[in-house]
Amino acid sequence: MYFIDNPIFLRNDLSCESKFHSSNIKPAYREIPTVAPGGKEKKLTEYEHCPVCHKKLPENLQVNFCPFCGVTLINHPTEPSAEEIVRKSAQERAEEIPAPELLAWENEGGELSFLQKLTQAWTESIFHPADFFRKVRQGGKRGTGKAFLYAIIFIIVGQAFSVFWQKVLLTQMQQQFQDLPPIFQEMLHPSLEAQLIYAPIFGLLGLVLLTFIYHISLMILGAANNGMEATFKVVAYAQGTSLFVAFPILGWIMNWIWGIVLLVIGFRETQETSTEKAIFALLLPLLVCCILPLIAVLMFGSLFTNLSQP
Repeated sequence: MYFIDNPIFLRNDLSCESKFHSSNIKPAYREIPTVAPGGKEKKLTEYEHCPVCHKKLPENLQVNFCPFCGVTLINHPTEPSAEEIVRKSAQERAEEIPAPELLAWENEGGELSFLQKLTQAWTESIFHPADFFRKVRQGGKRGTGKAFLYAIIFIIVGQAFSVFWQKVLLTQMQQQFQDLPPIFQEMLHPSLEAQLIYAPIFGLLGLVLLTFIYHISLMILGAANNGMEATFKVVAYAQGTSLFVAFPILGWIMNWIWGIVLLVIGFRETQETSTEKAIFALLLPLLVCCILPLIAVLMFGSLFTNLSQP
């Protein structure tokens, strides 16, 4: 029925339907400001005259129906402002963008325990390094302290296994050491316990030094897109391969090889650069260390040759 479907008003008294059709008079419309003048209450209708009985509505009408014929009045729908359209569009876009997936290890609280978070972080970094370092990048600068703690834990664990295998090796070679002079025996019996004590200190120094060197390499290549924190976190999380030292010989090889793989993938994902630049960022310090001594030797050789000539 027209009165029910019409967006302008609804009828309470359907007996007035014929009167409305015969009148063919459009309702008067008056816009009401968002805030009523003087802080007064807004009217519940925007009509000056009833669209059915055409009687003038009281100015202080506080109901949404005509007091004369009982028809229910509905305000005209208003067009949203440009500001509302922009705000709604921004909200819709924000809802469409999925929330970044972060590392459980770097998040405080949660249902997982400390050991579970540590195990999960190690497993993801070793077996799914691309996804792992993508989460590290999405975490931004947060979690740097957790990355440092992760590195120190695995440096100490790796050093503990290294000390264990050194003791095993030295025990097997004890008979051969007895034939050596005492001074050489002392040199071949390092303080293994001291290695565990100093492991965190040297581990921290190593992390800082490697971060500084690799970040300079990335900057030279134009690949340091997300700051030194990202470089530090990659170097720190790459220390998880120290656990491979638990297996002699093969574990040491895996520690070295997979550590390089993690650094390459980590730099690529966290600094948002190419694989080629990430690889060259690792090779550049080695090339510099090899080329500079070679240049120095050539220079001294040339100088010595010139001085030796009469």
